[in-house]
Amino acid sequence: PHYAMTIGTNGYNYSVPSNNSLGDKIKQYKSDGKTITCVAVGPDYEMAVVCSDGASSYNGPSNFKSKMHEISRGKIKHISFGCNDQWAITMKSGWVYCSLYETKTSCLETVNEHNGDIKYVSLCGHTNDWIVGWGKNGYQNGGGLCSELTGFLSGINSSRKDIHLVELGNNNHYFVHHENGKKWSMDADLSNWYKRQSSSRSSISLY
Repeated sequence: PHYAMTIGTNGYNYSVPSNNSLGDKIKQYKSDGKTITCVAVGPDYEMAVVCSDGASSYNGPSNFKSKMHEISRGKIKHISFGCNDQWAITMKSGWVYCSLYETKTSCLETVNEHNGDIKYVSLCGHTNDWIVGWGKNGYQNGGGLCSELTGFLSGINSSRKDIHLVELGNNNHYFVHHENGKKWSMDADLSNWYKRQSSSRSSISLY
């Protein structure tokens, strides 16, 4: 599995292919004393590292790179890569820029319906594994999500608690940040490392 996570001021952990420059960029920004606010990994060379002051490094499909060049990168909240060159950039304002299947799934339709009020769009390597979250705890997901995750989210939704982020990875991996804490199913190395961290401020990407 590919993943990246930053914690607090100096903590980070990642697993990416050798042709992916994400690790070098995280180390560079950390050594420069910058605050990393968003990390993203994809299936191959796709990556993004964004800092609070707008400093950033990214790679991916040409239309993704063009959009990143256009927008105010310091205002990015979350980035996710999916299969077949899909991607979604969620801004702190709730607006999403994306390149998603037109008809194969209803992810794009869901984004368009709620754009301007979106908290996260998470994709991964499987066509039907996606989720869009909006408002306090609203969400819509594809049919590929595991029952453990959908059951947990349903419980939070029915209890009217905030859902801040749902991050999806392959192999039924996920990370949920909600009003009462966090719940995850991740690669063992990443999970064990995360349990030892004390800071609550984090950025995560699973694939």
